[in-house]
Amino acid sequence: MASPLSQPGAHTLPPETVAHIFMVGTYTNRRRDTVSFPLLVSHVSSYWRRLALSTPALWTTVFMTDASISLISRTLTWLSRSRPYPLQIYLDFRDTNWNWDEGNHQFRWNHMEQVLRILMPHMSRWQIFELLSDTWEPIYALLWHSKNQSAPILRTISLNRCNAYFVLPGEHFRPPALIQHIPLFSGNAPSLRNVILAGTHVNWTRSPLRNLAELDLRYHAQEVTPTIYEFIDILRSSPFLQKLTILGWVVRSIDAAVVAQFSGSIALQTLRELTFGCMDASYGSHVLSLLSVRTLSKLSLEDMASSLGPMLPHDSTPILSFFVQRSQSFRSVESLNVKGIKCGVRSFTPFIRVFTHLRYLSIDGVELSLVSDLVASHGRNDTPCPRLSHVMLRGISLHTARSFVRGRAQSHYPFTSVILELHNSTVAHIRVEQIGRTTFRIVPV
Repeated sequence: MASPLSQPGAHTLPPETVAHIFMVGTYTNRRRDTVSFPLLVSHVSSYWRRLALSTPALWTTVFMTDASISLISRTLTWLSRSRPYPLQIYLDFRDTNWNWDEGNHQFRWNHMEQVLRILMPHMSRWQIFELLSDTWEPIYALLWHSKNQSAPILRTISLNRCNAYFVLPGEHFRPPALIQHIPLFSGNAPSLRNVILAGTHVNWTRSPLRNLAELDLRYHAQEVTPTIYEFIDILRSSPFLQKLTILGWVVRSIDAAVVAQFSGSIALQTLRELTFGCMDASYGSHVLSLLSVRTLSKLSLEDMASSLGPMLPHDSTPILSFFVQRSQSFRSVESLNVKGIKCGVRSFTPFIRVFTHLRYLSIDGVELSLVSDLVASHGRNDTPCPRLSHVMLRGISLHTARSFVRGRAQSHYPFTSVILELHNSTVAHIRVEQIGRTTFRIVPV
């Protein structure tokens, strides 16, 4: 039986309609499919091939995982066929078998230079650029070779050294010979709005970190982070910032004297989402004290010591106390995610009561005894988070989760739904239970 794609009727559609269908076929989160789909449709028939080759927008996604001759050749073809359209470039040079030796990775400086040799002539078309690497060399090669270049239409850049362990106390940047802070695109990327720098440091004063909508700084060794003055300037230069992520060290040094001088000095009046995680809760509370927010709707907090340094002593109380002290600034939060938080009930109870407009709560690796106030018996006017309707639970036993749901189900404000994700569970399929007016879903993962 003939494929639907090869039926005569398909060829009666107007060319622009077929071209639009081709474009829809590239709309996927699977980047390999985005790249392979144009090749697929261009081999159905001579008519479709002519149409695909005359649709430059179909070839604008570049995806590379190595510097092999075949991938270089394919990328050159895509670059040629996509002219003059903007490019979305995704480079993933991670190796699942890497042994954590910086000098023993299969993708090195010379390989990155081969990739850059074919991509950099098209920098004027870069619109999205994402680089994932286990080691520093490929990222450093990009920074080095582009330091005197501009990226006029670049809107999103994501540079990721995928090694969170640099946030451990006392951890130094490696390799020390390549610690130089290099300006990102000579500071000239006027359209840049979304920046993700994971384990990637740049020249913090000469890079285009201004007028941003999203900024993500994570997994840096403390010695390569901005100074307090550089950090303040970066955030003040983006008055319309909507999303901020800070995981780990973000300023080189901060203490009580600095906090006293700059407390609340960074006004982020349009910030909607804040993700914050740290190894040192006192340091974290100092950093948070610099911020002034009023319109936050989504907040995520993580005690990174729980996953990266579980043997280290840690107490999240200073972070939680900050939110209690600034409670008026966080009444608007509707979505709260807490992960790995360690503290006593006396610290967590006033913290959770800050969020009077909370509708969604995600709890990951947090003892449910800390949120006992949510399910304790209260009068109608004293129930914490009365608008809370949807809860996600992770890292919690089935028995404990079920007791938690039952407790709130008996209150004046029962949850609408609770989802429990169970790892390594004997539960094989999604199970749904009705507890009072609460739908309780148990999801094996």
